[in-house]
Amino acid sequence: MSVAYNPQTKQFRLRAGKASYVMQLFRSGYLAHVYWGKAVRDVRGARAFPRLDRAFSPNPDPSDRTFSLDTLPQEYPATAATS
Repeated sequence: MSVAYNPQTKQFRLRAGKASYVMQLFRSGYLAHVYWGKAVRDVRGARAFPRLDRAFSPNPDPSDRTFSLDTLPQEYPATAATS
């Protein structure tokens, strides 16, 4: 198994045999799932997330209504709720 990090794209690539798993850091460090499947060398913008207006979704950046934590496939989503 190998693990690689690309500082330009902020992607982590895990490769085991014939499979790859890719995660990427978005914005202020939100870790999101990007790819899982057949082994690949890298993942480019073609697999980018849809950029739609998310005016009524939780958004850590009020200046960009197309970025929403509701639609970002986070690796480790967290909520503000505590018990």
